[in-house]
Amino acid sequence: MIIFAYKISGMKKIIGFLLATVIILSGVAVHAQENEEGFSNSESGYTKGMGGPIISFSTIHGEFSVFMGGGGGVVLKNFILGVYGMGQASQIEDWHNSNRFVSIWHGGIWLGYSFLPDKIVHPVIELNAGMGNFSTFAQNDYSSLYTDKTGVFVLSPKLGVEFTVSSFVKIGVGGEYRYANFTKPNTSYSSKDISAPAGYITIKLGEF
Repeated sequence: MIIFAYKISGMKKIIGFLLATVIILSGVAVHAQENEEGFSNSESGYTKGMGGPIISFSTIHGEFSVFMGGGGGVVLKNFILGVYGMGQASQIEDWHNSNRFVSIWHGGIWLGYSFLPDKIVHPVIELNAGMGNFSTFAQNDYSSLYTDKTGVFVLSPKLGVEFTVSSFVKIGVGGEYRYANFTKPNTSYSSKDISAPAGYITIKLGEF
């Protein structure tokens, strides 16, 4: 039951992130239609938008972990300015207590720049910077996830390549380093426990 509840909560987070992406893209589309004389991104003459899912493969305290989420924003020439959210989708046992699990989620600003975006394959650099929570919860008491929380700051610089599948779809793969630190001193866990290199996959849907 605890595993099932954990997965359901993770899916709720992911759905929430994707719904936020849809809202952002809808707002961008309306803004673009009403302000065609605004920022010029290409021959179409207006600000464009994108959004989609993000998957990150990493470790927590040396244990393999998967993070899932999504994001979206506006595309200004070669730049991306948006927001993102990520939640831990795999279970990691608390290394201090085998009867507990750990959980991390975070969200914030998504910045990016594409080099030679007219090429089918082109390099990109991106940055996710945000805030979130590190939590632990008992195997038989999922509700404790909401009472045992510590704030974290997360900074993830990324370097990768994008594949232009069509004028509305781009797939990105690359590497990143997730630097995470606690917002308040924590004697039980350290930044090294929750910071790690990672590989990521993004699917960007929209206008570019």
